[in-house]
Order: sequence, then structure tokens, then C-alpha cells
Amino acid sequence: GCHCGDSPEPGGDSTGALAPVELSAPEPTSHTPSPRALVIHHRSELDDADLSALERLDLALAESDRLGRLTEIDAATACTGIDLSQLSTRAPRLASLRVSGCADAIASLPPLPALTQLELDEITVDASVVARLVGMVGLERLALVRTPATEELALEPLASLHIRELALVELERESLLAGLLALWPNTLRAASLVGPWAGHDAMTRVSKAAALERLELRDTRVGNFSLNQIKPLTRLHELAWAGDTFNDNSPLYFRDLPVTSFSCACPHFGDGALHTLRHCESVERLELERTQITGLGLAALARLPELAELVLNDRDLGEAGFAALTQVARLRRLELSGHAEDPRMTGLGALAGLEQLRLGYPELDDRAMVEIGKLQHLRELDLGGSALSDVGLAPLATLTGIEVLGLSRTRVTNRGLAHLAALTKLRQLELDHTDVVDAGVHHLVGLQELTRLRLDHTLVTDAAVEDLLALRKLTYLDVRGTVVTAEGAARLSSAPTLAELAWGEDTP
Repeated sequence: GCHCGDSPEPGGDSTGALAPVELSAPEPTSHTPSPRALVIHHRSELDDADLSALERLDLALAESDRLGRLTEIDAATACTGIDLSQLSTRAPRLASLRVSGCADAIASLPPLPALTQLELDEITVDASVVARLVGMVGLERLALVRTPATEELALEPLASLHIRELALVELERESLLAGLLALWPNTLRAASLVGPWAGHDAMTRVSKAAALERLELRDTRVGNFSLNQIKPLTRLHELAWAGDTFNDNSPLYFRDLPVTSFSCACPHFGDGALHTLRHCESVERLELERTQITGLGLAALARLPELAELVLNDRDLGEAGFAALTQVARLRRLELSGHAEDPRMTGLGALAGLEQLRLGYPELDDRAMVEIGKLQHLRELDLGGSALSDVGLAPLATLTGIEVLGLSRTRVTNRGLAHLAALTKLRQLELDHTDVVDAGVHHLVGLQELTRLRLDHTLVTDAAVEDLLALRKLTYLDVRGTVVTAEGAARLSSAPTLAELAWGEDTP
């Protein structure tokens, strides 16, 4: 369908968690009579809305959700008198619900048979809330964000649910809600603990979640002593840490677990932590951010026989780092960002086995393409946000295996796109926020495997429509913020394969 015109702002700033756990705000909706996703900031907005096709609803009624819109919304009546008793009838497909700052909404909530995902934000959890949750028999994903709990709250009735993913975010210190972590030992697969509320007591509850596969600890009070509690979790394969309570010895606590993915945004992680990681031989994916590691320290990663994916944010590896990575035998995906002292990326070309590469260095320019051009096995390349220009695209012509290419926010113009003609396997191409014009689109006509194309915030006009229609496999096209008119958009929408067209005004 055509996503035309302005989209509503998403709901409140829900605190995130691991991707499988986080209950994000609904995607912006298009202006259709019956949306699939809806964000509500005042109860009156629900009165006449057609909810028959609604799948995701965000009742963003907390004051924190109204920031920037305080003058538009009557805060005194935003929640007062809200009645959701007919929601199951009005929204029979509702699968995801977020409610913030409105206890009345929960009080009137009926059982929702299709609901699988629920987030409560800034709502006190009491016996009545527990009773409402018990009625959500299909619920699988639950997030509680800044939710106080009443004293002596009985959580046991919730054991009848089959929760698979649980996020507990910024709760009160030693919250009773930590008891939820031990309530579903046979079904809970993912847990996210965010904020200093979580300490040793919370980790003792985590140790009872025998089926747990994914665990996130972000900005908690959990340190090495409490990490002993993860040792019984023999199914744990994804671990994400963030905060200054972790140090070079912390990886020792999961060395006997089958962890395949480990990420840490840890200021006290240094080369010693990489040395410790050598004991964690099952790790296949490693992501590090805000650490003190050096390029030389990466030599320790050669001891990880399964390591295939490495993400290093805010780090400059230098030539020594690339040399160390040549010894990581199975490395196939590399993602780097931050500040690069050497925009030439000297040594990168020696990583001959790379298949996926993302470089988030603003300083990176055409000189780096000499090294990148040596990576003949690349299937995915993202250089978005760099200083790459038309000159730098020439070496790409030899990388004929590329299927996904990101050139967003670069200095590429239509002249440089002529070099892409040889990339006949290209399926996805991002050219948004560049100076590409209609003549550049003409260079893409031969790329008949393209299924997704971003041209938003470029200079293309209706003159490019016929060339775009010549891309016979295109399923997604974004031309927001261009000079394409309503007539041009209508013409594009007629393409038989195009499932989604994004068009209209949009904030860059």
C-alpha cells in the first residue's frame, strides 16, 4: 500500500531491551480508514476510530509520552473516564497493547483473546491489575516499565500464563515484581532487567528460570558476585550486558554455558576481557561498545573457533586490529563505527573471507575503496553516512556478488551510479539523503533483481517513474521527500509487484 503524507509520532519513549524482549511503540500508521497500528494521546481519540483491523495499540497517556505536545492535549482529561470494555469487540485482531500512565484503562480492560504482547508503563501493579492479566490467556510477552507494586502483592495467580519474554525496566529497588522471573520456569525464554533496581535478589530469581535462552542486564547493580547465578542456566545462548559493574573477569561466569551471542557496552572492558573471552568457545557473535579494547588486543579473538560476526562500536582498530582479525578463521560479518584515524582502512582488504561489512565512519572516503575492493566475497556492504563520492564507486564494479548496498547520506550522485550496472545480483539499495536525480535512476534499470529501493530525500521527480516501473521485482519503494507528485505516486502504485510505496512529505 501507499504510505502517503505525514505519519503520527510514535508513543512514549519506552525503555528498550533485547530486540526479542522489547515492546516498542507501534510503527507509524498510514492515513487509512482502518489502521493496523495506532498511537493515542487522549481518550477521545478512541471514540470514533475504526479499530476493526487494528493489531497494535499504544495508549500513550503518561505525561512522559506527551512531551512536545503539552499544549495540544488536555492532560486533565487524557485518561479520565476511559472505557476499554468494548475493545475486544472493536479490535478483534489486537495483538500488541501498550498502556502508560492510566490505571483506568487497565481497570476496564476485557480479556483480549488475540493479545500476545503487553507493556504497562507508569501504572501501579496491584491485585486488580494482576486479575486483569490472568484473563489474557494468550499473553506471551510482558513488559513492566516504571511500575510500582503494592505491598504483599500476590503474583502466584499469574503462573497460569505462559509468558515467554519478560522485560522489567526501571522498577523500584528490590521490587516484588522480581518474583515474576521465577514464575514461569518452563516457558520463560527471554528476560531483560534494566535499571539499578536489579541486584543480587533479582539474579537469584533469574537462576530459577531454567528454560531461559536470552538475558539482558542493562545499567543494573549486578556485578561479578551476582553473575554466579547464571551458571545453572544451561540453555542460555544470548547474553547482553551494559554498565560499569562488569570488568575483564566477567566473561568467566558464562564460560561453561552455550552462549553464542554476547554483547557488552562496558566502560571497564579492556584487552583483558578479550583474553578472558577465549574460554567462551561457543561465541559466534560478539558486540562491544564503550570499551577500552585496542586493535592489538583483538589477537585474543583468534581463540574463539566459532566467531563469525564482530560488531565494534566507537572503536578505531587501525592496521594492527585488521591484522589481528585475519587470524579469526570464520569471521564473515564485520561492523565498525566511531572515529577512524586512518580513512584509508589500511589492512581491511586482507580480511578476504568477509561477506558482510558495515563501516560507520564519517571520515571514510574514496581512499578506503582500494581496500574494500579487495573483498571479493562481499554480499552486503553499508557505507552510509561516509564521505564516499562518485569516484569511490568505481571499485564496486568488481564486487559482482553484492546483494545489499547502503549508500545513504553519502556524496554519491547520478554520475557515480553508472558503476553499479555490473552489480546484477543487487536486491536492496539505499540511496536516500543523496543528490541523486532522475538520470541516476536510469542507471539502475538493468538491476532486475532489485526488490527494495530507497530514494527518499533525493531530487528524483516524475521523470524517473517509467524507469522505476521497469524494475519488475520491486516490492518496496521509498520516495518520500522527493519531487514525485501525487500523479507519479499513483502511477508507481500500479506496479503489480509493488507491495509498499512510501511517498509524501516527511521530516528528513
